[in-house]
Amino acid sequence: MNFWIKLYMDKMRIFKFFIILLVLFPFAIFGSADLTWHSIGPGGCGWLTTVAVDTLNPGTVFVGSDVGGIYKSTDFGESWRIVNNGLTDYYVEKIAIDPQNSGVIYLGTWGGVHKSTDGGETWQMKRNGFPNPSIFNYTAPIGALAIDPQNSSIVYAGIGMPRIGHCDINRWRPIQIKGAIFKSTDAGESWRMIRNTGIDTTALIYYLSVHPTNSNILYAVTHLGVYKSTDSGENWLLKNNGLPTFDDSTFPRSIAINPTNPSQLFLTIWSDTVIAWRGGVWQSTNAGEVWAPCTTGLPRAKYIDIIINSRNPIVLYAGGCYYGSGGVYKTTNQGQTWSRITTSLNVQRGWVRFYGTPQPYGLTMNQADTAMLFYTSAVAVVRTTNAGQTWQQCYTESIGPDDNWKSRGLEITCIRHIVVDPIDSNKIYVGLGDGGTWRSTDRGNSFKWIHDEMQPTGNTDFFIAIHPESSNILYAATGPWTTDSGLIWRSSDAGENWILLSTNLPGRRAICPILIDPTNPQVIYIWMNRYGVYKTTDGGSNWVSKNNGLAITPGSDSFQQARPYVLAMAKQNPSTLYLCLSQREKVYKTTNGGELWFELNLPGSNLEPRGIEMNPLNSNKIYLWTRSWDANYITINQVFCSTDGGLTWEPNPIFESRGFQEEIRTFQVSPFDTNLIIIGMTNYAYHDSSTGKGIFISTNGGASWQQENFGLSCGRTYFLTFDPHNPHIIWLGTGGNGVFRGEYKLPAPIFGWQKKANMPIGTKNKKVKAGACLVFADSSIYALKGNNTLEFYKYNISQDTWFSCCSIPFGADRKRVKQGGSLCYNGENIIYALKGGNTQEFWAYDIVSDSWVTQKDVPLGGGKKIKGGAGLVYAQKGDSSFVFCLKGNKTREFYAYYIQGDTWLKRKEAPAGPSQKGFDKGSCLACDGNNTIYLLKAKYNEFYAYDMAGDSWLTKKTMPIQTAWGKKKVKDGGSMTFAESGIIYAFKGGNTQEFWSYSVLLDTWILLDTIPKGPSNKKIKSGGSLAYALGSIYALKGNNTLEFWEYIPTFGFSTNSFLPKSDTSNIYPTLYLNTPNPCRSHTIIKFSLPLESKVTLSIYDVTGRLIKTLINECKEPGNIVLEWCGEDSRGKKVNPGVYFYILSANDKLLKKKLVVIK
Repeated sequence: MNFWIKLYMDKMRIFKFFIILLVLFPFAIFGSADLTWHSIGPGGCGWLTTVAVDTLNPGTVFVGSDVGGIYKSTDFGESWRIVNNGLTDYYVEKIAIDPQNSGVIYLGTWGGVHKSTDGGETWQMKRNGFPNPSIFNYTAPIGALAIDPQNSSIVYAGIGMPRIGHCDINRWRPIQIKGAIFKSTDAGESWRMIRNTGIDTTALIYYLSVHPTNSNILYAVTHLGVYKSTDSGENWLLKNNGLPTFDDSTFPRSIAINPTNPSQLFLTIWSDTVIAWRGGVWQSTNAGEVWAPCTTGLPRAKYIDIIINSRNPIVLYAGGCYYGSGGVYKTTNQGQTWSRITTSLNVQRGWVRFYGTPQPYGLTMNQADTAMLFYTSAVAVVRTTNAGQTWQQCYTESIGPDDNWKSRGLEITCIRHIVVDPIDSNKIYVGLGDGGTWRSTDRGNSFKWIHDEMQPTGNTDFFIAIHPESSNILYAATGPWTTDSGLIWRSSDAGENWILLSTNLPGRRAICPILIDPTNPQVIYIWMNRYGVYKTTDGGSNWVSKNNGLAITPGSDSFQQARPYVLAMAKQNPSTLYLCLSQREKVYKTTNGGELWFELNLPGSNLEPRGIEMNPLNSNKIYLWTRSWDANYITINQVFCSTDGGLTWEPNPIFESRGFQEEIRTFQVSPFDTNLIIIGMTNYAYHDSSTGKGIFISTNGGASWQQENFGLSCGRTYFLTFDPHNPHIIWLGTGGNGVFRGEYKLPAPIFGWQKKANMPIGTKNKKVKAGACLVFADSSIYALKGNNTLEFYKYNISQDTWFSCCSIPFGADRKRVKQGGSLCYNGENIIYALKGGNTQEFWAYDIVSDSWVTQKDVPLGGGKKIKGGAGLVYAQKGDSSFVFCLKGNKTREFYAYYIQGDTWLKRKEAPAGPSQKGFDKGSCLACDGNNTIYLLKAKYNEFYAYDMAGDSWLTKKTMPIQTAWGKKKVKDGGSMTFAESGIIYAFKGGNTQEFWSYSVLLDTWILLDTIPKGPSNKKIKSGGSLAYALGSIYALKGNNTLEFWEYIPTFGFSTNSFLPKSDTSNIYPTLYLNTPNPCRSHTIIKFSLPLESKVTLSIYDVTGRLIKTLINECKEPGNIVLEWCGEDSRGKKVNPGVYFYILSANDKLLKKKLVVIK
């Protein structure tokens, strides 16, 4: 049995029945579902490029990063929020805040200039006047920004990539407008390029600064030196007199102007030369005409930012990065001497310790409190409040004594893998790119770094796998993020200690993924770059290559050129694996544990297979996502489906998305509801618009899709997984903003009987009558129509649509389906059928091939054949599979068909009971899928349970007789179905509307909502049938109708026969759509409460930011009406756009959308 299914079924037996139904089948119970994302993580561990403090609101601090976008704090760095709404690029290089209006902020990103007019909450790209964006590379990366302090409508932007000198030189080469400065005179709405006016056309611009009192004077710091303009940027002169010779290893980085003496300038010089170091800080006292070094006390380092104390200009701070000597340096005598003020003793480090004391890359001062400075590093934000005597990290919070850390909101990590412990729901493991391995024991509230022993071999955890039977045993694949190498490790104590597994493995190669056989955890498969598939049968002690059939030579570049590569396992049949080799455009499959691979056909030509995933309940149903390009180089991402294990593919993709440089990065099918599919998209960085599309979700098996990015600040998704303990929770890893927890916010529930699409009338123009039956198989309902026909149909639940399938054959007796027709499903791809109609025929239908095969006839036994009262159920005992058959036709004969042996076995006869009669039309079977079969006897309402292991029958409580319904007993149309929550649902038939539930635990019957008479005005009679699927009960009414119905169990009633009647009322609130919608100045929001409850109703914008809370108090039952006047919590009118209002009451969250227009 699939491990997740087994785990889930074990857990089901522990919970109360009413909780089970709610948690297990949320999409069946509720009309629709919304998904909201919440950022979690340890914080930090990403390149923080720049920092700025709002001079008008000094508690407000902004930090930019290379992959995560922009972060905002309003409490001096104690906590942070990601504020990426509207960004088209996440690489933020510079931040400039309007000194006269702090609501106006400019960002210099590699994709261009972004502007905010609401304090950084939302952003707009401002490229009017810049080159057209490119899909292949950056065209106008902004390395410098400056606002004219005398006229803030004038803004300057310099073209540059300040991180040059590390790893981005290849991104700089294609830029066509090097040496350009763009100027705006209308606050960024339009721009004019200034080029070829003095600044070298190869220059990389690092810094721009405007004279504090004379707007005509500007300075531009470039990799070739310092340029000066005296005509508002129109013309420039190089001012390098006295400066060292600049080259690729030595160049200036930033400049500071003394606000009280603007002729005095200070310049930092980056230099990483070992011999003849030329870096440090240099000074000019004549507005840049001549420069002189002021480096006394400054050691060899690569100096970047310099800050001058505007209130006391003799005090300056300079930041230099260099392991050993890097840090923040301070002068109190205008640069005559410097001293280091950051050491391992006075800088608080947080959890990131493998880089030593954080090195400053960005540096700024709170000019309202000049004792407060911030600097950013490759991993952290650090603050001093006492002019550098001590420094506090501002990116993470220590939790408890066990070295656990909690995020402050500054999430900058790229997540490679997430896995939730299948036994302990509180334990979560996360693998970070360049951040190691993490473990949370409190469901993501805090994390502990468990990578110490593995850290010397690389700081990236590519993959984590948990032993399915002993969750303290872990496997991890680690290595450096910058190289294609790695190793595999094992821990036996939940990550506290690790041992290296390397026997027979070919050196340090990237390892991903790690696949553990759930039926035999000693068997593990891994992929090693350049060397292919390796397998161990002893838990990792020894490894053997398994590449037979791959037609690629291990150790050669051919494996390298095949990347990316994806290895996937069919957990229901772990010997079946799939391998995608993308650039080779090949997909391989093995069905014998890697002994032999064979190539599968792709669903089209010129497709790169990018990944493969299996339906967790049906290993033959697989999904392949691919990438291709059209003539305009637009990427086409598609998902194709196969129902025969990849041998053939459905011609049309179930998902398609087109865009520049985008890709499906992660794909998951819910193990709780296989109609729920989630796709995570990403977009490759290094072109002008590359933020990604985020999450797409389908709740109907791929028939339709919608984006679900509410609260998600990063559209580059890397990995997602369903929580095995709670189907309301999804864990998502992003490429820049760390881990997110997705939560479903469910609208008001829909209960009771719902009319569905009628069964087709068919070519014979016949309706449903005797012999009709239903079975749930492979996410659909299958049905025989009966009524002396051969018609066989498939009902697509998500589409509410019937499809005609291959008819059941005439067979040797040349008869059609009549009384005694029955179906059962083997859990994989076979449906077994009795034709009834006084025959012995027994058939098998193959779902994949849509074909029937006759099986061995049911024994004649006492001389009677199959007729009314017959039934089939499927059951598995150990490794053996059986179909149990009640013959009906007024007999008590009971048989088991042993599938592997193709043999019918006589079982103990069904009880004669008080009636001493056999089983006639209306009698029916239901099976718990484990060891017990339940039998309801028509005409007498007798009820029995059969123990498979003991081949014995037990008498259970008789189905009640209702006076209100004429004291009728079970008759033709009687039917039962078993729900995994331990409830049997039953029709009494016999021209009644009675619908019952039986609690296995309590041996108790309860009358449920009667099925409506519906359009036909008829009740249940011959042909009535039930099938349980995905939390609902589906029903054919029979009685010469075509009616088909769905019953959604009422919370606290149909699944809770043991609850007192007072507990059976609807406890859910109802949230109504606001009116008017769209709205201008005001709108009315209404909701109803069935119970007294603490109620909160709040308005949020599309980023998840709280706009206003309308109510937060305890309310009595009833209808509540609220008015929102389109204002935020400060009384300011909100901008036009999309907003959400979320109601929290009775432990439920309900969400609806409203639109504000001008």
